[in-house]
Amino acid sequence: MAQSLVEILPPKVKVWFAHAVAGLITADGIVTESELVFLRDTINFLENVEEINQVVGIVKNKEKPILQTINTDPKTAAMILIHLATIAIADGSLDPSEADYFKYVGKKLGFDATYSEEILQWGKDNIMLEKRKKGLLKRAKQNKIF
Repeated sequence: MAQSLVEILPPKVKVWFAHAVAGLITADGIVTESELVFLRDTINFLENVEEINQVVGIVKNKEKPILQTINTDPKTAAMILIHLATIAIADGSLDPSEADYFKYVGKKLGFDATYSEEILQWGKDNIMLEKRKKGLLKRAKQNKIF
């Protein structure tokens, strides 16, 4: 079984990532159940209770944490941003405040706003494809193709 992105991150980057996730899911002021699933998955990789409590506090207080610039290789940084895009659009929509925070996170990873917007578009395209796939499967089932 392949390791998840978060599993392979160094401890310091895991904490940074958890703060970025917390900021993304609180950016629009609404925390959905689908976003909480991502949060739970993320904090499971944190190594101590204090770190977990800090991230949970960010979400409870609906804060957008200030992030430090993180130094990692470009491929890992891109993988982190792609993973964060899936979280940003987990609820099926993207509020302007979420998009702004996402671009802020991208900048902290070393990317410009244009690249961050491209990744967000990739995420939106994937959601549309997933909805289309579900529709096709539903139609197939209704037409008794299976």
